[in-house]
Amino acid sequence: MIQRIQSVYLFLSGMACLLLLYFPYYKIKVLSDTSNVFDIQINFWGINMIGAESNIAVVVILTIIISILTIFSGMLSLFTIANYSKRELQIKLCKINFLLITGLLACMVWYLDKASNILCQEQCEKDVALGMFLPALAIIFTFLANKGIKKDHDMIKAADRIR
Repeated sequence: MIQRIQSVYLFLSGMACLLLLYFPYYKIKVLSDTSNVFDIQINFWGINMIGAESNIAVVVILTIIISILTIFSGMLSLFTIANYSKRELQIKLCKINFLLITGLLACMVWYLDKASNILCQEQCEKDVALGMFLPALAIIFTFLANKGIKKDHDMIKAADRIR
């Protein structure tokens, strides 16, 4: 049922994961000796260079693992809402989703470390973008949803015990 607060938390968790498809994770502003200044945005689709000349070569690291984890964790949150009558399954799915989002965040940090080391050979300014905070929000919402599901489950078990 969508009116339960844990369903709202799961929906927000899924949306936070799926919004990673649109927001960049990291921004690098490369300042070179010449007047050539360009921006690099790292997002779901890879590395995007804005304002770069055509003769600059970039090593692109694949983001397949991040892509799979992002889509799978977002869809798992939304799938968990559909199983509202099976609270024990919902608790297990929330735990799995919590681990997936934690793995996603770890992969993003590792990827950004490697990509910034490769791309930032010269003087540059690094800046964390909105996309790095979305998995943390998804973790918080998944935790709150799991807490609400456990509360409902305990309340129903207590009601069954009274009968």
